[in-house]
Amino acid sequence: MKETTKFKPEKIEKMYVDSIIEKAFAEVDGDFKNPTKETLIQVVMKLKIYAAGVFRDSKIIEKHVGEIKQLIDKLD
Repeated sequence: MKETTKFKPEKIEKMYVDSIIEKAFAEVDGDFKNPTKETLIQVVMKLKIYAAGVFRDSKIIEKHVGEIKQLIDKLD
């Protein structure tokens, strides 16, 4: 079978996830390469909504959001 892309599936998935995150930063007028605490929290909330829309388990989403917010709170 002929390969149709030069990228491995893992690379394609990473590129897809990166694009979702970069889009979330753009939607909150945040800087993907130099985020603030505020934009990180806004992006997490956008991604929470996105995850719920693609049928992720709400308990898992809430757990991850809580963990990420704890990490953000520890930033200077």
